Amino acid sequence: MPPLRLAGQELQTTDTIIYLGVPVSTAGINTDEWARRAKRRAKAAAANLRRLGLHRRGLKWQQGVFLYKIFVRPCMEYGLALIPPTKTLLAELDLIQISVLRKVTRSYASTSHGVLLRLAGCTDMCK
Repeated sequence: MPPLRLAGQELQTTDTIIYLGVPVSTAGINTDEWARRAKRRAKAAAANLRRLGLHRRGLKWQQGVFLYKIFVRPCMEYGLALIPPTKTLLAELDLIQISVLRKVTRSYASTSHGVLLRLAGCTDMCK
């Protein structure tokens, strides 16, 4: 296919575009790229909240859970209904969730996932 031109300028071609935050290629939704982007966005949102006081000596744990639900969890859920999630992907997202919730609730590493999720009023990513 000859290169496309607009006003004499050659247009760059690509295999994947981002449409409403979801990477789409000629084969459909690029699930691997979506997973990388979702994990990166969730980790970045959690890091931003840590800088604002979402850590052990910062905000109250109830405020931290509230902020987690508003800023971090949606980064992991956005677009999840459009792709067939694998068990591996859901497990990775769940690890991010548990890691953030441990920091927010100031709990120990031995605290069970179920207790953390119940305390935060969240479900695990598999459900």
